[in-house]
Amino acid sequence: LQTALAWARSDGAAGLIAVYHLTSGAYELDSIASEFTFDAHIKASEVRLIGSGDVTLSAIDSGTPLLRIEAGAPPVTLHGLRLRSQVLTALQQASDSMPFPRPRQSPFRLLPSVQVVISGTGATVNVQSCTFGNSSSVAGGALAIHNGSVTIEDSTFVNNTAQVKGGAIAVTGGILALTRSTLIHNTVGAADGGGAIHVGGGVVSLTRTLLRSNLAVGSSQSAYVKAGDFIYRLPAPLGRWIASSGTAQQLIVAGAIADFPFPCAPGIYGDNDNISAQSSPMCTALCPAGRVCKGATVVPAPCDRSG
Repeated sequence: LQTALAWARSDGAAGLIAVYHLTSGAYELDSIASEFTFDAHIKASEVRLIGSGDVTLSAIDSGTPLLRIEAGAPPVTLHGLRLRSQVLTALQQASDSMPFPRPRQSPFRLLPSVQVVISGTGATVNVQSCTFGNSSSVAGGALAIHNGSVTIEDSTFVNNTAQVKGGAIAVTGGILALTRSTLIHNTVGAADGGGAIHVGGGVVSLTRTLLRSNLAVGSSQSAYVKAGDFIYRLPAPLGRWIASSGTAQQLIVAGAIADFPFPCAPGIYGDNDNISAQSSPMCTALCPAGRVCKGATVVPAPCDRSG
């Protein structure tokens, strides 16, 4: 893979889209090598890494990010991959790292302790159907975003850890948009660290995305907002709601939040994603007679024989 990526830096790649289809297998990347840093030296107009089969990406040196996207890099797309290493997208504050998500049903596996770092002004990164799992770092267990624009769709961040902030993702600048994704069972070692996401700057927006069962020093905490904007835009997953008082979005103010969006309470169900049903704690309606609605119920269940 290192040899193949070197081509994207050659004059022969100028103006072309470099597409790399990875077949089943385990790939250990010498992430210190320049080929795994995407910057102004890339001559290709775009770089796409696409998984096909059971693919594992990991860094030989667990102390370095798996990939770095820096200033001047062309658009980078990651599709159908599982990464267990950090992805860094930042030019400064390299200690703040964060991971990319993995696809809901991605056939790829990544080895632990590798981060993706995105730091370049103007950098554009698209992540589709990827899974970021079992990665660790000081900040941004799987993904660190310090600049640029990152779009993540249909991906999962699971079992990532960070020492000080952003168990899965740390954002200090730039733009992050998460859509149809799940961040679950991520952990950070600081009380104000954000079990899944720490926002210290930039703009973070979520749509149809679920933050659940993430921890900060043993307490339930999915996100912590210190600075910047953290916005949830409807629709949300069914059975959940945001406190937007009849509008389509909620701006999360500074501080910590636990599971989010909020689950519909027991005795209530939420079976549609229109604004009125997802912008207040009443969700769709009260549970019908003869039915049972536990927390986050989408379809009320019949009562059992015991009543």
